[in-house]
Amino acid sequence: MAKINEEHIISIDGKPYVKYAGLLEAAHKSGLKDLQVKLIQSPTRDNGYTAVCEATAVIKTRNREKVYIEIGDANPASIGDPRLSVHAIRIAATRAKARALRD
Repeated sequence: MAKINEEHIISIDGKPYVKYAGLLEAAHKSGLKDLQVKLIQSPTRDNGYTAVCEATAVIKTRNREKVYIEIGDANPASIGDPRLSVHAIRIAATRAKARALRD
């Protein structure tokens, strides 16, 4: 994958992490051809308001394509800020895409 700009790297508990924008920028530089996400599970009371999404990233390098598939989930406990809990589907989608791009 392409080099990630320092502006996209943050430190959490002393460890470096790449923000989503940095992953996406690096993926585009590396030949990102397609990035799709689909909802696997809608948040409901029965599942603890957990949203689950699956992301598929396709990277074209030279003459071959690599496909990366990952899952992301989000619920009130994993989101942290109660005000953001209503956005569980979007957060799960972003988490799935980020995991696919990290692969």
